[in-house]
Amino acid sequence: MEELAGPVPSATGELDAEFQEDRNELKQEENGTYTDPDVLSYTDKLCSQEACITKVEAVIHPQFLAELLSTEPHLDFLALAEELEQEAGLTLEE
Repeated sequence: MEELAGPVPSATGELDAEFQEDRNELKQEENGTYTDPDVLSYTDKLCSQEACITKVEAVIHPQFLAELLSTEPHLDFLALAEELEQEAGLTLEE
């Protein structure tokens, strides 16, 4: 029956430590500081490939890219998203 209910926390707190580790990883991801070296290495590798950059640029809307790269201190992403939704006829969920 234990197999169906899942593991039971041990007296040593082993599961608590695993749970805390998972929570710490989640907090890092929420803060935008994802530090997995494999992911960072893979991202660097992709960014160094011209074909990958060209494909990404083809998907990103030019107006969004211009806004993103602008020197304005405050960007209104919600207004931009709404404008792009109207232009493309899409909703945020799509």
